[in-house]
Amino acid sequence: PIWGFLKGELLRDARALRRLLDYYGPFDQIGEAEDLYRTFARRHSTLEWAAPNAPIPAAEVQELDALNAVHAAKFPNNPELGYWRAMALFARGDATKADAELAVVMAKLKKPTSPDRYRFDGDVAREEEREWGWEAYRRLRASCLVKLGKWKQAYEQLPPACDTFDQLANRFSAANDDFALAELVDLHAKKHPADEELPFWRGEVQFLKRNYEAALKEFQLVVKRGIDLPTVSDSRADERLVRTFLRLGRSQDAIAEVERIEQSNLARGPQLLLRAVIAVASDDPDGVLDALDKNPRLAAGLYADPDATALRTRPVFAAVRQKYPPPVR
Repeated sequence: PIWGFLKGELLRDARALRRLLDYYGPFDQIGEAEDLYRTFARRHSTLEWAAPNAPIPAAEVQELDALNAVHAAKFPNNPELGYWRAMALFARGDATKADAELAVVMAKLKKPTSPDRYRFDGDVAREEEREWGWEAYRRLRASCLVKLGKWKQAYEQLPPACDTFDQLANRFSAANDDFALAELVDLHAKKHPADEELPFWRGEVQFLKRNYEAALKEFQLVVKRGIDLPTVSDSRADERLVRTFLRLGRSQDAIAEVERIEQSNLARGPQLLLRAVIAVASDDPDGVLDALDKNPRLAAGLYADPDATALRTRPVFAAVRQKYPPPVR
């Protein structure tokens, strides 16, 4: 019982990684070094999500290197060791070596047989088994292949295809890469034409291309599906539909859409931010102030919003800028 308590305290201690060598020996002596390694290593998962070209947190990568080195001396064949070595390489920008490391490890793992995207069923233990049996490796290797310009290889070789499609589509959308997204959507539509996510992504392609009438039709299709079948309501399409109306100069339709979202039992999107964006587009400083007064933390996001650029420059919003100054760039 005393060891169980001590172990829990050590694993929860945020400073423990700096004293890893002090802890590793005692854990190893009772056969729990792998548990220690797994717990500490997974604290570095955020390295996977670093923005492209962002400064690498060098100290965190060095900590991961030290952790990998001490564990490799005892457990050189641990599959998760290969994953975290690849993570350190990826964080440094060496996608080629990271991909090679992952390819060796993943050859020993069991691939999913279904192309369907995973749906969490509430079983936490099964979720963790899936994550560290394949999914974490798939996700990181897909990121490596994208950096190497080999996203088609990722889509073709890293099942489930629908999960890899989602990852790639979100990445291309965030980068405003309409060309790559269009290619991906076409490829996925040929292989999985019944995928329920396709209408949204077809709309996103048109949205990024600024073909707003075409985007409108696709987003309306997705939203109608959500109205008819509330269990598949899609807040992404809700937001995109509002912004599409705005870019078409249809502010009243945008307002009506926000009101529909707010009245829905499944309202989940950033409705207050959307109301503020609509107010900016409508030269309505009182509407902007009303939204920001309700949630002042929205101000930074609103100033950065692509549909609210007038907030920084238009004289009509002087009172807004006085009460909620723009962030210093």
